[in-house]
Amino acid sequence: MRSILTTLRPYWPYLLLWFGLNILQSLTTELLHDEAYYWVYANHLDWGYFDHPPAVAVLIRAGLWLPGELGVRLTTVLVSTGVLAFLFAWIKPRRPGLFFLFVASMMLFHIGGFVAVPDIPLLALTCGFLYLFQRYLREDSLGTALLLALICALLMYSKYHAAILLVFAIVPNLGALMRRRTFWLIPLVALVLFAPHLWWQWQHDFVTFRFHLFERGSRGFRWDYPLNYVLGQLLVYGPLMGFLVLASIRHWQIRDRFARTLAWVVMGVFGLFLLMSLRGRIEANWTALAFPALVWLSYPVIEGQDRLLRWLKILAIPSVVLIVIVRILFAVEVVTDSKFRETHGWKAWAASIQDAADGSTAIFRNSYQQAAKYMFYSGEPSFSMNGPNYRGNQFDLLPDLEVVLQGAPVTVFTSSFHDSLAVRFGDALDTGIETYHRQRFDAFNSFNQLEIRLVQVPETVRMGTTSSWRLEVLNPLDLPVVVPDQDVTRIMLWMRHTGERSESWQDLGPPGFERLEPGASHQREVQVVAPDPPGTYAFRLGVMWNLTGGKNTFLHHIEVVR
Repeated sequence: MRSILTTLRPYWPYLLLWFGLNILQSLTTELLHDEAYYWVYANHLDWGYFDHPPAVAVLIRAGLWLPGELGVRLTTVLVSTGVLAFLFAWIKPRRPGLFFLFVASMMLFHIGGFVAVPDIPLLALTCGFLYLFQRYLREDSLGTALLLALICALLMYSKYHAAILLVFAIVPNLGALMRRRTFWLIPLVALVLFAPHLWWQWQHDFVTFRFHLFERGSRGFRWDYPLNYVLGQLLVYGPLMGFLVLASIRHWQIRDRFARTLAWVVMGVFGLFLLMSLRGRIEANWTALAFPALVWLSYPVIEGQDRLLRWLKILAIPSVVLIVIVRILFAVEVVTDSKFRETHGWKAWAASIQDAADGSTAIFRNSYQQAAKYMFYSGEPSFSMNGPNYRGNQFDLLPDLEVVLQGAPVTVFTSSFHDSLAVRFGDALDTGIETYHRQRFDAFNSFNQLEIRLVQVPETVRMGTTSSWRLEVLNPLDLPVVVPDQDVTRIMLWMRHTGERSESWQDLGPPGFERLEPGASHQREVQVVAPDPPGTYAFRLGVMWNLTGGKNTFLHHIEVVR
């Protein structure tokens, strides 16, 4: 420990400045939507979650002994400061002040400095992996191999994107690594350590993999996807410094196996996501795992070349000024109706929702982020009641929260932005952030925890014709499910044309049972009219009560022909 402190001694002023800046930002900035959602994760610790592995939940949970936004973000601030300390000690810049300006000129590092998202543990563990892999390439060591196995498992517990890092690090060294006996221990031990998460996926029908691989799916080529990807990368690694990093690439010093490995990681990550952008939208932060390798390769080149160093001095200050302005806009409400609105006005918003609920539980149709924000800022329980026309999320996997709502007074809030059925609800409420349609129920019912299985469904149907589908409704709960009113409890079919993005609804009738015991199932046949126009349709089925809830299948597809 003493040697580490001695190594970092020249860099302490920059580390303290970074830590203090992010603590201040955490105290003055309301939670982003996803942060509130991951806070829900942290309050229900498990080996896995609908969207992600559990590292972000553990990271947030570790700081919740502090109240408010700082409690959610504390460990993120500590980890990001640790990443900066690692980069200093790893790269050993001759000019620490310029190096600090270099990394502080990148938007990605600023957002990662305080925002509690899965990319932060991924970034920190990427640093640990690269450091150990560098040692392992130099010397075949059992101890290093076992530490690599641990880091590999933790990387996968942080975010599945870690697999990209592992592939592009191993491939250029595969021949040499395969001749080492210790190398084969790394995937074996990592798999054993990762087994609890895989078991969780098995218990939940591999819901996370289904969602990312099939339900998010490819959307087809659009010119704006790759264009936005390229512009997004220049922004998050800039707004100005990205051009200098780009200019440094042709001067990279690839003199050993490790430098070649880093080049493979950087080019592989950016190249793979560029290819993926030809089929769908790519989030700008997804390339964060390339950040340490990019800094390691680029900064020494920039520091060692007078022309690039001169440009660093020219671009760094205006870049930092622009980023500081962005930080201020996140903390202080200057600009409205923009991305910055995500961190302003939510305490007052939660108070207005709480007043409108008037003692009942406020639940949201098709808005897991707003349900999470309401829970955080009001301190009251809430729920996202997801319909078949909405993406899956963690609220689908929290049956205990849904069970306590049965028969209780609730007020359902929905908006046309999140739900095409919003106009069918009751009176409108303007919260200053969004206008909701709301409806109060003195005795609420929902059936999202039921499962609908497709026993017999045609793969192809003719446009406008009626076909018979056989369905099975299963109760996986430990409690019986009672349907109090068949008139307002309906099996609804939602369909979306994958090409034209148009959607339609069909009422397939009541569930056909009044009570379903734990583990019991009920089969029934329904009549479905094939929609117009022809093409491939995505569909889900749901048991909806008063048009609320009802996402009881995964996403399926059917072909409609003329």
